[in-house]
Amino acid sequence: MDIPPVIHKTASDLRVRPHWTDYEGARKQDVWGEARRALQGLPGGGLNIGFEAVDRHAQGRRRAHCALRFVARDADALELSYGELAPLSNRFANVLQQLGIGKGDRLFVLPAWPKAWNVAFKLHAPRNTVVAGEVRNGKVVSLTVTPKSRTVDVVNMLGSP
Repeated sequence: MDIPPVIHKTASDLRVRPHWTDYEGARKQDVWGEARRALQGLPGGGLNIGFEAVDRHAQGRRRAHCALRFVARDADALELSYGELAPLSNRFANVLQQLGIGKGDRLFVLPAWPKAWNVAFKLHAPRNTVVAGEVRNGKVVSLTVTPKSRTVDVVNMLGSP
């Protein structure tokens, strides 16, 4: 089997200028520190991804910006602003609490999600639990549970991860 030759290119050979031109300089940056400083944090301390992803925007200048766009094949697109999404996610968390979901109870996510629908989601659950993830082409490509100790209580009905 013949191995094709390596093609060497410079930035001037490219049609589109690369976004990342200084690799060594980028490696020296404190990107995690920068990301942490961009987060607002909870009043009184602590960090909650649900607050960072939705609530802080709903309380600020991005309140009217689109937070969620749901597009279906056979229906009109639905858009929710941060201001509209925040009370809905809180409402769902309250429903779970009113149903008596508590310590030791399991939380089943995505039990009947259509395979053709891609989505990134954030679910506020009882006991300061947030389940966030993404479904693409019928498969869960990411699933994060905060705090990590609640991971054992979450059952992903679509399978891994």
